[in-house]
Amino acid sequence: MAGTNGVEGAQSLVIAISLAVNDLLQLQLNPARAKAHSNSLYFLIPFIGVTIGYLRHNCVDRYPARVFGGDTFTYFAGMIFAVVGALSNLSKTVLLFMIPQIFNFLYSCPQLFHFVDCPRHRMPRFDEKTGKVYARRFLLANSKFLGRLMVRFLEMIGLADVGRDKHGNMVDCNNLTIISIILVRCGPMSERNLAVVVVFVQVVCSLVAFFIRYALVHIVYN
Repeated sequence: MAGTNGVEGAQSLVIAISLAVNDLLQLQLNPARAKAHSNSLYFLIPFIGVTIGYLRHNCVDRYPARVFGGDTFTYFAGMIFAVVGALSNLSKTVLLFMIPQIFNFLYSCPQLFHFVDCPRHRMPRFDEKTGKVYARRFLLANSKFLGRLMVRFLEMIGLADVGRDKHGNMVDCNNLTIISIILVRCGPMSERNLAVVVVFVQVVCSLVAFFIRYALVHIVYN
């Protein structure tokens, strides 16, 4: 999930802190795996510090942003989590704390695999007059039958806002990203508020991940 100030850094920070807390808990509960969790912390602690500094200039003290992460930060964050998962043998745990990112990928599949139109940029549209961001939409005119079927299913479960003509035919739809559906359901908002909502979603999912990791460990990890 990316495209607005604060979103990339904030969700990465929540994931990193969640993984670090899990490592600290495991150091106490599972001393036999101390080396693996220590290795994980060696990467996560510096990353948390760097990300806090980045966010200070990206969305906290300076809004609108004066520093932009772009692909550089997202690739960097992704590589940190990949290294933590691979070197410390924590791939399942890392994925567990990335529930929103996995959902966002699955939700985006109709666009990513071109069953429906996929614009080059799916980030929200900023309106200078209101200072708010709005969900962008894409046309369904050239969509495949299967793509239209997917959009119709997403509409039925409340994950798509479909525009229709006077005959009831599907005309357009919001881009299939978590950020877009948040803006559809919660309405236009400032970039700062959007980042806060995304962080809230990430924190809730991290709490769910902790529940799965410690309450359902014998089901999920066996």
